[in-house]
Amino acid sequence: MKKVLLFAGLACLMISACNRSSNDSNAFSINTITVEDSIQFPPEQMEEWMTEDVARYYSAVDAPVTDNEELRDNIIAWISSLLNPGYDGDSQDVEAMVVFDKDEFLTHEVEAPQCAYQNNVKFQQENDRYVTYFCESWLYMGGAHGTSYKEGATFSKATGERFTFKMFKDPESLCDQIKDALESQYFLPLLDGTDVTFEDAVYSEVAESFPLPTAEPWIQNDSVYFVYEDYEIAAYVFGMPECGVPYAQLKDALTEEGKAFFEPAKKQ
Repeated sequence: MKKVLLFAGLACLMISACNRSSNDSNAFSINTITVEDSIQFPPEQMEEWMTEDVARYYSAVDAPVTDNEELRDNIIAWISSLLNPGYDGDSQDVEAMVVFDKDEFLTHEVEAPQCAYQNNVKFQQENDRYVTYFCESWLYMGGAHGTSYKEGATFSKATGERFTFKMFKDPESLCDQIKDALESQYFLPLLDGTDVTFEDAVYSEVAESFPLPTAEPWIQNDSVYFVYEDYEIAAYVFGMPECGVPYAQLKDALTEEGKAFFEPAKKQ
């Protein structure tokens, strides 16, 4: 990789805890790890259209703090999957994972000024049955625009397992419900005031046979949420379509394992 760096900015690491007290073994809190850094490029690598001579990295990650080992380990494993895969240090050290991700991005991936990466992996919701996280990131490596990524993840407090499409008896049977929810919740408001229809907005093959998203679903506010990546079902201009389907509409489609995320455990 051809680049000459004038200097590397000092990384800014800030760790803060947000605690919620509880008396049971499922007590859950977070340590928010924030890592921010930049590198500066020499004048000869600047193009006329560039407005700044640095590349930037920013990541804020809510690391789980709990005595529930299965829950903690699975959340951390998911966080690790969102960062640079080359990390081979302590599998419990989220701060080290994020610092490694920053170092790899600024040292080996960035090749020009104005490149930038922003990543937020944040705690969203908790109850007596599950914990939900949400990741939202943005990457710009040159060109007309950057790329975005969203992913939610819900983990069972009882087993630590993540809520995925395998929690449904027949995931493919969900396609029509997701399509209807996307049209009413996302596309109709987006297209309001235009002559563009839902069928116009999505790719023709998608309109004919609506697919499941590649990203796994997650739970929030008693609904199951689904999101499609940039370009997955529509052009970049339509963003990342997202919708939620209430549990009441999906209950019969869920396995008993899936229902356990929504309903209190049955007494023996």
